[in-house]
Amino acid sequence: MASSSGIPKVQLVAEKVRGDAEFFWCTSLPPGETAPQLPPVVPFEQYTPIGATTQTASGTNWFVKVKVRVRDAKEDEFLQLRVHEDFHGRVKLTGMLMGRDAAGAAHAFEEGFFKALHEDVARPAGASAGAAEPARVVPIDHGVKVAFERCASIQPGGAQALSVREIGRVLKELGVAPNSTTCAALLKRYDADGNRTLNLAEFNAMYKELRALLGVRKSDTQHYASGQMYSGDFLDGLFHGKGSFTFLDGSMYKGEWQNGLKHGEGMLRTSVGEVYQGEWHCGSPKKLTKMSDPPAMF
Repeated sequence: MASSSGIPKVQLVAEKVRGDAEFFWCTSLPPGETAPQLPPVVPFEQYTPIGATTQTASGTNWFVKVKVRVRDAKEDEFLQLRVHEDFHGRVKLTGMLMGRDAAGAAHAFEEGFFKALHEDVARPAGASAGAAEPARVVPIDHGVKVAFERCASIQPGGAQALSVREIGRVLKELGVAPNSTTCAALLKRYDADGNRTLNLAEFNAMYKELRALLGVRKSDTQHYASGQMYSGDFLDGLFHGKGSFTFLDGSMYKGEWQNGLKHGEGMLRTSVGEVYQGEWHCGSPKKLTKMSDPPAMF
């Protein structure tokens, strides 16, 4: 299958998710393995699709086998990518296996893909146990990628990493009020290489464990029978993070929430159209200032 440009479609699909594949390959490394002087995402020196198959599912699922070579590696590795392409042509990496075995046609690893995602083991069709090194699942979590890119700062030498201050930003994104003691303790716990910052693999370990402990925050819009509406982040069923709430009288609060209560920075538009900006603490307003020129959305 070729695109209108004449380039094989599988090559275009694989290239669109190359950055994500490189990112999640790095997160799969043991914490502390990536040298602090290197960038957090080490690009592949070689990235060549060698086989593919497709499956229709609300668009197209692409199962692509890619031969890769990483800087200073002694041998090639093989990625098995699952990429979803929607009806508008937008693609997203949704699964990834990694191993050093080139055997097996593209159609063979489609079944192995789903098996490995559940069992953390995949072997080429017909291979006996021990005949090939098992492929391993590389967890795909786009929330980790967004959080790292948003919170990490540029360190000396051009590498991205998180210090105590950036760990505080991560905690705030997860809906936890940060303090220096907690941030320092997290840095000490997850800093495997002892350089007083968290690289990508170390951040990945910390972020996933914290999110598991705190519960998964999701975004949604809820319409209530009373006519009120909330649109924003939830954590364990409570308003938590950033969101807006429209009251029955037409007034609206937009800002930060914690455990179901207005908490943090926000703006309030009253039923008569006045807009106030300031801070809330456990549902109660603090230090509000009337805005003479509020944003258009208010």
